Amino acid sequence: MGILAASGRVSLTKDLKWKSPSGYDTMEIKIIKDRANELEIEIIGEDSTILNPIKEKLLEREKVVYAEYSIEHPILSNPKLYIKTKDARPKDELKAALKELQKESKSLRQQVEKL
Repeated sequence: MGILAASGRVSLTKDLKWKSPSGYDTMEIKIIKDRANELEIEIIGEDSTILNPIKEKLLEREKVVYAEYSIEHPILSNPKLYIKTKDARPKDELKAALKELQKESKSLRQQVEKL
């Protein structure tokens, strides 16, 4: 399963693709570990630019116990995001965090457009 975000909606898909709210960029996601309270995914072709805000938003969530990403080698490896939760499914917490980031991004874009 992958995570798809489009038109202000985040949903799970089987094709391991994530589409940005703009619909232009697609990220491939590989699920490494998927347990009741743990999720580890590899984001193909990305770097800390996208993962840092996701991690920070996850850590703001009450049911997220731990969220971190790692990049073994900046040129040769893809980043991995690890999420551990308490009394919640990690995928649900990730989807909620992505929705919050979408709202913030949309709000910022609207403010910039007014300049």
